[in-house]
Amino acid sequence: MTACLRDTLDSVECSAQEIINRTKSHRLDNPLEAFELKTLINIRLQDLARHKEIALEAGILSADDAAEIMGLEARLAISLAKCELYLASPEKYREFVVHKKALVNRWTRRLTRVGFVSIAVLTVLIGMKVLRTLRPTIQRFDL
Repeated sequence: MTACLRDTLDSVECSAQEIINRTKSHRLDNPLEAFELKTLINIRLQDLARHKEIALEAGILSADDAAEIMGLEARLAISLAKCELYLASPEKYREFVVHKKALVNRWTRRLTRVGFVSIAVLTVLIGMKVLRTLRPTIQRFDL
């Protein structure tokens, strides 16, 4: 296998191993974490398929490398199945939806607060500019 392809495969394997360890080390308690892991696993599986295809077309894939890639794909598939089982559970999925709604509501409130503050700041800035512009006119009235 060429050095470039080997380096790429090693980086994909390192990332995939980290994902596998995250699914093995503890239960997936957070639905967003399971969804994120599922997305990462799908990306890594696509990367592996692309690299395997490139190596096969170039004719540089040895039997050992193919076995290594297939083993990594199998471990990733197991981790993907864990994430999908977690998300397939109705109560866990309900938690995910509720959590997602809570996130949307939280950010909506934050953006609303920022909007109110920015409107107040802009009003003050515009008022100061208007007063600076009108100052000579007001001073001419000699009040």
